[in-house]
Amino acid sequence: MVDFKTDRVEGAELEERARHYAPQGIVYAMALEGITGKKVKEVVFLFVSARLEKSIPLGKSARQRVERLLKGRASARNESERAPGRA
Repeated sequence: MVDFKTDRVEGAELEERARHYAPQGIVYAMALEGITGKKVKEVVFLFVSARLEKSIPLGKSARQRVERLLKGRASARNESERAPGRA
């Protein structure tokens, strides 16, 4: 799966920017798998302006890390909705 990015990225920033976008890319890939029924093996971030790309493999540990992150956010949102005084 390719995720096009329009950020201005220098070569030295590529790794950091790819790490920043990795959870988002993995969520997109998991959604695509759910829609198509086909397994996504990697996410490729294509930084258009710099003509650079970085691949992120979609292994089991990456998927589990994102699933934990999503569950944590959902849990935090549910807690805030149950907070006293919330309309």
